[in-house]
Amino acid sequence: MSRALLVTGDLSNFGDALIAIIESEILLKKYDRVFLFAKKTATWTEGEISGIKLGERLKVFGLDEFPLFSAHDLMVVGGGNMIRDGVGLSWVVKVISSAIITRASGGKLVLFSIGNSKVTSWLRKVVFRILFFLSNKVLFRDSASLMNAKLLSKKRALSVANEIVLSNSKLIKNKFPKRSESAFVVNVFSDSYESRVLNEDAVCKLIYRILVENDLIENYHEISLVSHEERKEFDERFLLALKTKLASEYGLFSKMIPYESVVNTMEVYRGCGYVVTNRLHSAILGEIYGAKVHAILDDSMKLNGWAFALDWKIHDLSGSGSDNSSIEDFYISGNESCDFFKQITI
Repeated sequence: MSRALLVTGDLSNFGDALIAIIESEILLKKYDRVFLFAKKTATWTEGEISGIKLGERLKVFGLDEFPLFSAHDLMVVGGGNMIRDGVGLSWVVKVISSAIITRASGGKLVLFSIGNSKVTSWLRKVVFRILFFLSNKVLFRDSASLMNAKLLSKKRALSVANEIVLSNSKLIKNKFPKRSESAFVVNVFSDSYESRVLNEDAVCKLIYRILVENDLIENYHEISLVSHEERKEFDERFLLALKTKLASEYGLFSKMIPYESVVNTMEVYRGCGYVVTNRLHSAILGEIYGAKVHAILDDSMKLNGWAFALDWKIHDLSGSGSDNSSIEDFYISGNESCDFFKQITI
Protein backbone atom coordinates (compact mmCIF):
# COMPACT_ATOMS: atom_id res chain seq x y z
CA MET A 1 0.00 0.00 0.00
CA SER A 2 1.53 3.31 -1.12
CA ARG A 3 1.75 6.06 1.51
CA ALA A 4 2.30 9.80 1.24
CA LEU A 5 2.85 12.23 4.10
CA LEU A 6 1.88 15.87 3.67
CA VAL A 7 3.24 18.29 6.28
CA THR A 8 1.37 21.56 6.05
CA GLY A 9 0.64 24.62 8.17
CA ASP A 10 -2.13 25.76 10.47
CA LEU A 11 -5.65 24.72 9.41
CA SER A 12 -7.06 27.74 11.25
CA ASN A 13 -5.43 29.85 8.51
CA PHE A 14 -7.37 30.12 5.24
CA GLY A 15 -4.34 29.92 2.93
CA ASP A 16 -2.80 26.94 4.72
CA ALA A 17 -6.14 25.08 4.74
CA LEU A 18 -6.75 25.78 1.04
CA ILE A 19 -3.30 24.47 0.13
CA ALA A 20 -3.85 21.37 2.30
CA ILE A 21 -7.07 20.65 0.37
CA ILE A 22 -5.41 21.04 -3.03
CA GLU A 23 -2.33 18.96 -2.19
CA SER A 24 -4.39 16.26 -0.45
CA GLU A 25 -6.69 15.89 -3.45
CA ILE A 26 -3.73 15.58 -5.81
CA LEU A 27 -1.91 13.04 -3.61
CA LEU A 28 -5.06 10.94 -3.11
CA LYS A 29 -5.17 10.35 -6.88
CA LYS A 30 -1.73 8.71 -6.77
CA TYR A 31 -1.35 7.15 -3.30
CA ASP A 32 -3.49 4.64 -1.41
CA ARG A 33 -3.22 6.53 1.89
CA VAL A 34 -2.39 10.14 2.58
CA PHE A 35 -1.38 11.29 6.05
CA LEU A 36 -1.65 15.00 6.80
CA PHE A 37 0.38 16.49 9.65
CA ALA A 38 -1.02 19.91 10.57
CA LYS A 39 -2.33 22.02 13.39
CA LYS A 40 -6.04 21.17 13.60
CA THR A 41 -8.86 23.60 14.26
CA ALA A 42 -11.13 23.31 17.28
CA THR A 43 -14.03 22.16 15.08
CA TRP A 44 -12.08 19.41 13.32
CA THR A 45 -14.02 16.60 11.57
CA GLU A 46 -12.22 13.45 10.41
CA GLY A 47 -12.01 12.93 6.65
CA GLU A 48 -12.45 16.59 5.73
CA ILE A 49 -10.50 19.83 5.73
CA SER A 50 -12.31 23.05 6.55
CA GLY A 51 -15.68 21.88 5.27
CA ILE A 52 -14.36 20.01 2.20
CA LYS A 53 -14.90 16.23 2.38
CA LEU A 54 -11.88 14.24 1.15
CA GLY A 55 -12.73 10.70 2.31
CA GLU A 56 -11.49 8.02 4.65
CA ARG A 57 -8.17 7.49 2.84
CA LEU A 58 -7.04 10.80 4.33
CA LYS A 59 -5.83 10.65 7.93
CA VAL A 60 -5.05 13.89 9.73
CA PHE A 61 -2.69 14.09 12.69
CA GLY A 62 -2.27 16.97 15.09
CA LEU A 63 1.01 17.60 16.89
CA ASP A 64 0.22 15.36 19.88
CA GLU A 65 -1.08 12.48 17.74
CA PHE A 66 1.63 12.28 15.11
CA PRO A 67 3.97 9.27 15.53
CA LEU A 68 7.61 10.20 16.08
CA PHE A 69 8.93 7.52 13.70
CA SER A 70 7.10 6.97 10.41
CA ALA A 71 8.28 6.10 6.90
CA HIS A 72 6.50 7.00 3.67
CA ASP A 73 6.96 6.59 -0.07
CA LEU A 74 6.75 10.35 -0.42
CA MET A 75 6.97 13.14 2.12
CA VAL A 76 5.93 16.65 1.04
CA VAL A 77 6.55 19.65 3.28
CA GLY A 78 4.75 22.75 2.07
CA GLY A 79 1.81 25.07 2.42
CA GLY A 80 2.46 28.07 4.56
CA ASN A 81 5.34 30.00 6.07
CA MET A 82 6.99 27.00 7.74
CA ILE A 83 10.70 27.89 7.78
CA ARG A 84 10.79 30.53 10.51
CA ASP A 85 11.78 31.24 14.11
CA GLY A 86 8.28 30.73 15.51
CA VAL A 87 8.06 27.02 14.62
CA GLY A 88 7.89 24.87 17.77
CA LEU A 89 10.74 22.48 18.47
CA SER A 90 8.38 19.54 18.99
CA TRP A 91 7.06 20.09 15.45
CA VAL A 92 10.62 20.30 14.11
CA VAL A 93 11.69 17.07 15.86
CA LYS A 94 8.78 15.09 14.41
CA VAL A 95 9.26 16.45 10.89
CA ILE A 96 13.02 15.80 10.93
CA SER A 97 12.59 12.26 12.32
CA SER A 98 10.01 11.42 9.62
CA ALA A 99 12.27 12.92 6.95
CA ILE A 100 15.26 10.85 8.07
CA ILE A 101 13.28 7.59 8.22
CA THR A 102 11.51 8.25 4.91
CA ARG A 103 14.80 8.91 3.09
CA ALA A 104 16.57 5.98 4.80
CA SER A 105 13.79 3.62 3.68
CA GLY A 106 14.02 4.75 0.05
CA GLY A 107 11.25 7.35 0.08
CA LYS A 108 11.44 10.83 -1.40
CA LEU A 109 11.30 14.20 0.33
CA VAL A 110 10.17 17.38 -1.42
CA LEU A 111 9.84 20.88 0.04
CA PHE A 112 7.23 22.41 -2.26
CA SER A 113 5.82 25.95 -2.49
CA ILE A 114 7.07 26.66 1.02
CA GLY A 115 7.48 30.01 2.79
CA ASN A 116 10.77 30.97 4.48
CA SER A 117 11.11 33.99 6.80
CA LYS A 118 14.42 35.21 8.21
CA VAL A 119 15.69 32.70 10.79
CA THR A 120 17.81 34.00 13.67
CA SER A 121 17.65 31.06 16.12
CA TRP A 122 20.88 29.03 15.76
CA LEU A 123 19.09 25.80 16.68
CA ARG A 124 16.41 26.26 14.04
CA LYS A 125 19.06 27.21 11.50
CA VAL A 126 20.74 23.85 12.11
CA VAL A 127 17.55 21.76 11.83
CA PHE A 128 16.32 23.59 8.72
CA ARG A 129 19.71 23.03 7.07
CA ILE A 130 19.33 19.33 7.86
CA LEU A 131 15.86 19.38 6.27
CA PHE A 132 17.26 21.06 3.14
CA PHE A 133 20.10 18.52 3.00
CA LEU A 134 17.71 15.55 3.22
CA SER A 135 15.38 16.87 0.49
CA ASN A 136 15.40 15.63 -3.08
CA LYS A 137 14.09 19.00 -4.18
CA VAL A 138 13.50 22.39 -2.49
CA LEU A 139 11.09 24.86 -4.12
CA PHE A 140 9.85 28.08 -2.55
CA ARG A 141 6.64 30.00 -3.14
CA ASP A 142 8.09 33.52 -3.49
CA SER A 143 11.35 35.34 -4.16
CA ALA A 144 11.68 36.72 -0.61
CA SER A 145 11.51 33.17 0.79
CA LEU A 146 14.17 32.07 -1.68
CA MET A 147 16.50 34.87 -0.61
CA ASN A 148 16.02 34.02 3.07
CA ALA A 149 16.68 30.35 2.34
CA LYS A 150 19.92 31.15 0.56
CA LEU A 151 21.13 32.74 3.79
CA LEU A 152 20.52 29.41 5.50
CA SER A 153 22.00 27.14 2.87
CA LYS A 154 24.37 28.60 0.30
CA LYS A 155 25.37 25.29 -1.29
CA ARG A 156 21.95 23.65 -1.65
CA ALA A 157 20.16 24.02 -5.02
CA LEU A 158 17.11 26.18 -4.28
CA SER A 159 14.56 27.83 -6.55
CA VAL A 160 11.05 29.29 -6.76
CA ALA A 161 8.11 27.21 -8.00
CA ASN A 162 4.86 28.67 -9.18
CA GLU A 163 2.55 28.92 -6.14
CA ILE A 164 0.36 25.81 -5.86
CA VAL A 165 -3.00 27.61 -5.62
CA LEU A 166 -2.25 29.56 -8.81
CA SER A 167 -0.99 26.47 -10.65
CA ASN A 168 -4.21 24.61 -9.78
CA SER A 169 -6.60 27.40 -10.76
CA LYS A 170 -8.72 24.99 -12.84
CA LEU A 171 -9.26 22.75 -9.80
CA ILE A 172 -10.15 25.81 -7.71
CA LYS A 173 -12.67 27.16 -10.23
CA ASN A 174 -14.27 23.75 -10.73
CA LYS A 175 -14.79 23.42 -6.98
CA PHE A 176 -15.74 27.08 -6.45
CA PRO A 177 -17.23 28.45 -9.72
CA LYS A 178 -16.98 32.19 -10.37
CA ARG A 179 -20.04 34.31 -9.66
CA SER A 180 -21.10 37.37 -11.66
CA GLU A 181 -20.74 39.89 -8.81
CA SER A 182 -17.91 42.40 -8.63
CA ALA A 183 -17.23 42.69 -4.90
CA PHE A 184 -14.59 45.03 -3.49
CA VAL A 185 -12.53 42.72 -1.26
CA VAL A 186 -9.97 43.91 1.31
CA ASN A 187 -7.70 41.48 3.15
CA VAL A 188 -4.88 43.19 5.03
CA PHE A 189 -3.12 42.46 8.27
CA SER A 190 -0.32 43.97 10.30
CA ASP A 191 2.18 41.83 12.19
CA SER A 192 5.47 43.15 13.56
CA TYR A 193 6.75 39.60 14.15
CA GLU A 194 6.92 38.96 10.40
CA SER A 195 7.99 42.52 9.46
CA ARG A 196 4.53 43.21 8.04
CA VAL A 197 3.58 46.39 9.87
CA LEU A 198 0.99 48.57 8.12
CA ASN A 199 -0.43 51.96 9.06
CA GLU A 200 -4.25 52.14 9.35
CA ASP A 201 -4.43 55.69 7.95
CA ALA A 202 -2.31 54.78 4.92
CA VAL A 203 -4.44 51.72 4.13
CA CYS A 204 -7.71 53.67 4.45
CA LYS A 205 -6.40 56.43 2.17
CA LEU A 206 -5.36 53.78 -0.35
CA ILE A 207 -8.81 52.12 -0.32
CA TYR A 208 -10.50 55.49 -0.84
CA ARG A 209 -8.11 56.38 -3.68
CA ILE A 210 -8.72 53.06 -5.47
CA LEU A 211 -12.49 53.61 -5.24
CA VAL A 212 -12.17 57.14 -6.66
CA GLU A 213 -9.76 56.17 -9.46
CA ASN A 214 -12.08 53.37 -10.60
CA ASP A 215 -15.26 55.52 -10.44
CA LEU A 216 -16.62 53.32 -7.66
CA ILE A 217 -17.10 55.89 -4.94
CA GLU A 218 -20.77 56.46 -5.89
CA ASN A 219 -21.51 52.95 -7.15
CA TYR A 220 -19.94 50.44 -4.79
CA HIS A 221 -22.31 48.29 -2.71
CA GLU A 222 -20.02 47.58 0.20
CA ILE A 223 -16.41 46.83 1.04
CA SER A 224 -15.85 43.24 2.17
CA LEU A 225 -13.22 43.11 4.92
CA VAL A 226 -12.21 39.45 4.78
CA SER A 227 -10.30 37.71 7.56
CA HIS A 228 -8.02 34.77 6.72
CA GLU A 229 -7.45 33.76 10.34
CA GLU A 230 -9.68 31.96 12.82
CA ARG A 231 -7.70 33.62 15.62
CA LYS A 232 -9.21 37.06 16.10
CA GLU A 233 -5.97 38.67 17.29
CA PHE A 234 -4.57 38.47 13.76
CA ASP A 235 -6.57 39.82 10.78
CA GLU A 236 -9.76 40.81 12.56
CA ARG A 237 -8.17 43.26 14.97
CA PHE A 238 -6.64 45.32 12.15
CA LEU A 239 -9.70 44.99 9.89
CA LEU A 240 -12.04 46.21 12.65
CA ALA A 241 -9.85 49.29 13.08
CA LEU A 242 -10.10 49.90 9.32
CA LYS A 243 -13.89 49.47 9.43
CA THR A 244 -14.23 52.15 12.11
CA LYS A 245 -11.89 54.58 10.35
CA LEU A 246 -13.45 54.08 6.88
CA ALA A 247 -16.87 54.93 8.34
CA SER A 248 -15.87 57.87 10.54
CA GLU A 249 -13.37 59.60 8.23
CA TYR A 250 -14.49 58.60 4.72
CA GLY A 251 -18.18 57.76 5.10
CA LEU A 252 -17.59 54.32 3.57
CA PHE A 253 -19.67 51.31 4.56
CA SER A 254 -17.83 48.01 5.03
CA LYS A 255 -18.76 44.51 6.17
CA MET A 256 -16.59 42.26 8.34
CA ILE A 257 -16.41 38.64 7.15
CA PRO A 258 -14.78 36.47 9.86
CA TYR A 259 -12.94 33.32 8.85
CA GLU A 260 -15.05 30.23 9.55
CA SER A 261 -13.95 27.80 6.84
CA VAL A 262 -12.44 27.64 3.36
CA VAL A 263 -15.96 27.26 1.98
CA ASN A 264 -17.34 30.48 3.48
CA THR A 265 -14.26 32.55 2.56
CA MET A 266 -14.25 31.25 -1.02
CA GLU A 267 -17.85 32.47 -1.33
CA VAL A 268 -16.42 36.00 -1.17
CA TYR A 269 -13.57 35.45 -3.64
CA ARG A 270 -15.88 33.75 -6.15
CA GLY A 271 -17.55 37.12 -6.67
CA CYS A 272 -14.57 39.47 -6.35
CA GLY A 273 -13.98 42.28 -8.81
CA TYR A 274 -11.27 44.10 -6.86
CA VAL A 275 -8.83 42.70 -4.29
CA VAL A 276 -6.70 44.93 -2.06
CA THR A 277 -4.26 42.91 0.04
CA ASN A 278 -0.81 42.31 1.46
CA ARG A 279 -1.46 38.53 1.60
CA LEU A 280 -0.19 36.28 -1.19
CA HIS A 281 -3.17 33.92 -1.31
CA SER A 282 -5.70 36.74 -1.37
CA ALA A 283 -3.93 38.29 -4.34
CA ILE A 284 -3.62 34.95 -6.15
CA LEU A 285 -7.34 34.22 -5.74
CA GLY A 286 -8.06 37.66 -7.17
CA GLU A 287 -5.86 36.73 -10.13
CA ILE A 288 -7.64 33.38 -10.60
CA TYR A 289 -11.08 34.99 -10.64
CA GLY A 290 -10.08 37.84 -12.94
CA ALA A 291 -10.26 40.64 -10.37
CA LYS A 292 -8.18 43.81 -10.43
CA VAL A 293 -5.50 43.04 -7.86
CA HIS A 294 -3.95 45.84 -5.80
CA ALA A 295 -0.90 44.42 -4.01
CA ILE A 296 0.24 46.22 -0.86
CA LEU A 297 3.97 45.74 -0.36
CA ASP A 298 5.22 45.53 3.22
CA ASP A 299 8.70 44.90 4.61
CA SER A 300 8.35 41.12 4.26
CA MET A 301 8.58 41.55 0.44
CA LYS A 302 6.44 38.40 0.01
CA LEU A 303 4.29 39.88 -2.76
CA ASN A 304 7.02 41.74 -4.64
CA GLY A 305 8.07 39.10 -7.15
CA TRP A 306 4.53 37.94 -7.83
CA ALA A 307 3.26 41.50 -8.22
CA PHE A 308 5.78 42.16 -11.00
CA ALA A 309 5.39 38.75 -12.65
CA LEU A 310 1.57 38.97 -12.80
CA ASP A 311 1.39 42.73 -13.41
CA TRP A 312 -0.63 43.60 -10.32
CA LYS A 313 -1.13 47.21 -9.33
CA ILE A 314 1.57 47.89 -6.72
CA HIS A 315 1.28 50.10 -3.63
CA ASP A 316 4.45 50.24 -1.53
CA LEU A 317 3.43 50.89 2.09
CA SER A 318 6.55 49.32 3.58
CA GLY A 319 8.44 51.22 6.23
CA SER A 320 11.80 51.05 4.50
CA GLY A 321 10.77 50.93 0.86
CA SER A 322 11.50 47.88 -1.28
CA ASP A 323 14.18 47.31 -3.89
CA ASN A 324 11.53 46.37 -6.44
CA SER A 325 13.73 46.08 -9.52
CA SER A 326 16.11 43.57 -7.93
CA ILE A 327 13.17 41.55 -6.61
CA GLU A 328 11.71 41.41 -10.12
CA ASP A 329 14.96 40.12 -11.63
CA PHE A 330 15.43 37.63 -8.82
CA TYR A 331 11.93 36.21 -9.19
CA ILE A 332 11.98 35.80 -12.96
CA SER A 333 15.43 34.16 -13.01
CA GLY A 334 14.46 31.70 -10.26
CA ASN A 335 11.02 30.59 -11.46
CA GLU A 336 10.45 26.85 -12.10
CA SER A 337 7.67 24.65 -13.43
CA CYS A 338 4.65 24.60 -11.14
CA ASP A 339 3.22 21.17 -11.90
CA PHE A 340 2.85 19.40 -8.55
CA PHE A 341 3.01 15.88 -9.98
CA LYS A 342 6.09 16.76 -12.01
CA GLN A 343 7.90 18.20 -9.01
CA ILE A 344 7.15 15.26 -6.68
CA THR A 345 8.04 12.66 -9.32
CA ILE A 346 11.83 12.78 -9.06
